[in-house]
Amino acid sequence: MKIVEATILIPMTIMITVSIIGLTMRYYDDLGAQIKEHEAERMDIYEETVW
Repeated sequence: MKIVEATILIPMTIMITVSIIGLTMRYYDDLGAQIKEHEAERMDIYEETVW
């Protein structure tokens, strides 16, 4: 019985870990894109107000 539980538990743990890592990477990729977009918008606003 313990062998069956281990053969199910280990692959599920690996899949969950990989999924969490993937979601985290996607979150930070989207966050980086959003930061770049906002930085460009800030520079446009700054150039309009200063010059």
